[in-house]
Order: sequence, then C-alpha cells, then structure tokens
Amino acid sequence: MINWKPVKNFLRQNRATSFAYQKLVRLYYTTRRRFPRSYSSWIMLSESLAKYAIQETHNTILVVIDADGKSDEELLSLINSVTAQHYPFWQIFIYSATPFSNTKTWKNLLIDDGRITCYQKNDPTFANQVLPADTNNNCWVMILSGNFLLSPHCLTEFNLRINHGPNNSALIYSDHDELSHIQKRKNPNFKPDWNPDLFYSQDYIENCCIYSARVIAELGLSQTAFSRDFFYNLTLRIAKVDDNSVIQHIPKVLFHKIKPLAKLDASLAQLTLQHTLQNELITVLNNEKHGLLVSWPIPKKEPLVSLIIPTRNGHDILKQAINSIVEKTSYQNYEIIIVDNQSDCQKTLDYLSYLTKRHKTVRVVPYDLPFNYSAINNFAVDHANGEILGFINNDVEVISKNWLTEMVSHALRANIGCVGAKLYYANNTLQHAGVIVGMHGCAGHSHKFYKRASLGYFERLIHVQNYSAVTAACLLIRKEVFKQVAGFDEQNLTIAFNDIDLCLKVKKLNLHNLWTPHAELYHHESISRGVDTKPEQIERANKEIEYMHNAWNTQNFNDPAYNINLSVACEDFSITRRNEL
Repeated sequence: MINWKPVKNFLRQNRATSFAYQKLVRLYYTTRRRFPRSYSSWIMLSESLAKYAIQETHNTILVVIDADGKSDEELLSLINSVTAQHYPFWQIFIYSATPFSNTKTWKNLLIDDGRITCYQKNDPTFANQVLPADTNNNCWVMILSGNFLLSPHCLTEFNLRINHGPNNSALIYSDHDELSHIQKRKNPNFKPDWNPDLFYSQDYIENCCIYSARVIAELGLSQTAFSRDFFYNLTLRIAKVDDNSVIQHIPKVLFHKIKPLAKLDASLAQLTLQHTLQNELITVLNNEKHGLLVSWPIPKKEPLVSLIIPTRNGHDILKQAINSIVEKTSYQNYEIIIVDNQSDCQKTLDYLSYLTKRHKTVRVVPYDLPFNYSAINNFAVDHANGEILGFINNDVEVISKNWLTEMVSHALRANIGCVGAKLYYANNTLQHAGVIVGMHGCAGHSHKFYKRASLGYFERLIHVQNYSAVTAACLLIRKEVFKQVAGFDEQNLTIAFNDIDLCLKVKKLNLHNLWTPHAELYHHESISRGVDTKPEQIERANKEIEYMHNAWNTQNFNDPAYNINLSVACEDFSITRRNEL
C-alpha cells in the first residue's frame, strides 16, 4: 500500500498553490477510493464511545406498527427492536386489518408488557390512542412499516434531540444503514440536514424519523393506511413552513434497513407537490427509475439573462465557449457581456470586434485595471440589462442545450439564491457537483473526479439538491439578490473563494442555494489564468484562505448539505475521521 504520509504533508503545506497539486490530489483520491476506511471500524470508533444517560425530561414515543402482510416472526423482530431500547418511555400500537393470531407467543407478549396494545383497523379508538386530543410537545409518533429495525440507542437519541432541539420541531430524522442476510451492517446512508430540493426528487429520509403528535393532529392526518406515499405527503406538508428548524436531522445511524421500500408514485407525488407548493404548473416525472424529476415553470415571456464572461486574451477557449453557447442553447432571451481585461493579443481583439458585429446579443465591455475577479464581475453587473445574472468562465463549453432553461427555472424561484451546474473535465470526469464548505479547511467540490455516468453517493449526482455553495464558473442568480448582498467581495477575495463567500451571504438571507445535474457543461479549469506558483500569488492565496476562516469559520464548518461522518479531506463521500488531513 502507498505511504501517504509525505503526500499528506505536502498537500497540507501547499494547499491549492502548487503546480503539482491537481495531479497529486487526484492520485490521492482515486487511490483512497480503492482502500476506503471500513464501515465496521467506523462503528467501533464512533458508536462504542457513545455514552447515554436517561434525560430528566421523558418524552413519550408512540411506536405504530402495521401488522398487515407480516408473519409473526417479522412482527416479533420489529417489536423486539423497540423493547430492547435503552430508553423505556415508549408505547407500541400494533394494528391490522385481520384478527391477530391467537398464539402463545402473542399472549405472553401482551401480558408481559402493558405498553403493547393491539388494534384492528376498524377500531374507532385507534386514532384517539395514537393521536389523543391533548397531544403536546412531549408526545411523538414513530411509524414502523416493517422495512427498518431500530438500533438499541435509537429512542435515546431522539429524546435527546427533542429536549435540546428547537421547540417548533415537527419531524426528526436520522441516518440509517442496511443489514445483510447474516445480520452484518453495511451501506451506511449518511444524510444531509433538511434538503428540500433533494427531497422533492428523492425520499432520502425513508421514514427513519419521528413525528410530533401535535403537528400530525393539527394536519388532520389520523388515517391508518400508512404507505410510502403517505409519509412523503406528510413530510411535504410539514415542510411547507419554510423553516429549517421544523425538520431536524440527527447524523447518527439509528435504523437498520432489512428490505427495500416501495417506490414513490410519480402521479401522486406530482399532486402532492403541486398542492403543497401551491404551483399547478409544476410537473413531476419518473427519473429513470431513480426517483422523481421535478420541472419548474418559466413564464411565457422569458426573462432576460445577462451572461457575464471575463477574459484576457485566450482566443481559442473564448471562441469555444461563445460558439457552444450560441449554437447549443435552446433558451433564447439572453445577452452576452464579455469583459475584456486588458487583452493585447491581436487575434483575440479581432475576434471581439467580429462578435459585436456578428451577434446583436454580444457586447464587449473594457476593464482596464489589474485582474480582480470580484471587481470585474461587479463592474459588469452595472452594465447588465437582465433580471437574472449568469457568471460564466471563458473556459466552459456547453453540452446540454437546455442548460440555461434548467438553471433559469430554478433561479426564478422565490426561495432560491444561487444556482450551479454540473461541470466536467475534458476527460468526462466530474469537476463540480456542488461545493462542500469546510472541506480542506475551506471548501471542496462534491464527487470530484467521479466518472460522468456515475450515480454518486446514494444517487446524489442525478438529483437536483441544495448545497451551501456552487462555483461561479457557471452560476445564475437574480440581480436583486446579488445587489442585496453587495455582490462579490473585491477587497478581501480578489481571485479565489469569492463565489463561496457570495453563496454563504445569500444563504444568510434564508435562501437556498441549488445545484442541478440537468445543466451540463465542460469546464477546462484554469486554462486562462493558470495556477498560483509565484510568492506573491501564494501570499495572496493564503490571505484569502485566512479571510474565509475569519469570516465563515470554514476550518470548523459543518456543512448542512454534507454529514459530519463523511470525510473533509476527500471529495468522494468516504467515511473518515475529520482530522485525517
């Protein structure tokens, strides 16, 4: 096995400043993927150290079990996973459409523990027991459909979060893993905090949660026909209040999946989304058997988009970028503003002159000052006529013709801030699929170097979702929002991390930043500007990293779109200790 210690030391000392950085970090990630840290060792290190004490506040957790279609053995496994809990303040309600078997096992179970009650579905007292009229914040409901077993510390962790979390919490969910046929734990699903756009496309919560009985009663959902569509509907209705504190996440494995869940019904999901989001123009389709594909409407009169492209010389890459936009973009109402930053290549100057004569939608604006990415783009915004701004690098190349349509459809949404695209290197490996803030002590790209056809970590590469930040190599934002946060920071972040800073400022407005895999482009990264190797460049880069540490505490940032159990040293969603690099 490769000795990575000297490589780690090199990366730590020369982070993002060395010419060899890209090659070394790519080798590091791809090799680590061959030798991932095992899940079993994570369990030993993480869960064996947990200390649990029963809290003074005891919240009653009502566990509802649907007995239909289950054998006595399956039901006993579910019940035993509850009775084996360290936390004792629970009740079990078992309900079925058919009479329960009159076996000795059932009789003994009901006699031995008065916290277990059986009901038939036509029993009128069932709903009153599960959702009593005087429900309060100390009463919570868990619905077990037979797909998951509880870990022994599951209810203890939920009780801790109820006691120490926000008072307005309505739903609390956790991570989960799977049990093999020999009862070995595998495939941990370390989930993000509440991620509404990911949930619209993929039910990543998978019913590994508890609901506030008070909120369920308020919603009037006292029905007893529980299905996956029922849970999806319930969660969407709870999430209708656009407040991240309403839905809480515990980043711990509290459930073990024993069999797959049924797939969501796309037609029912569409009706639910349309009703919940109060938008009849939303369409929902099956996303190639991997979830849902939600399409957001654009007005018949398309809003004007100003695509801002800074450049200094770089004739060949600029021409490739412009040609791909003009030839492959189906969205029609856009203008291109090329910011010429002191180009002195006659070939480039001739091309810029040609563009302004050939294309009415193209304008060239001179910027005769030293290169400052933030200042250049802020300057260009003052010349932009569009209500939507698109910041585009001169080294991109459009792949999908609907890239701009897709991004505009999200940028127009009132609760969305920055919108990012899916970017590839020329060799069809991923360059950008959302930014993880806190990685490498500052920020890193999700799924970097994954193959283009990869589904990603639990299919996250094929679903629209919220990220804390996206790259400005291809970023859309409404002009009003950009102005509201005073644009890019041209004083402290002249070259790097200005897009991360912008996204985090937008996020502070309680807007969600979003990444979509349905807008695809190549990004021939850093062709025009190169890499930082000179002493003054290294000094500037270090100052920008220091600013991000001071402004956003990025060295200790727990990104809500990520999970604290996943690596901040590798961009491949591997399990690792947070201080590994």
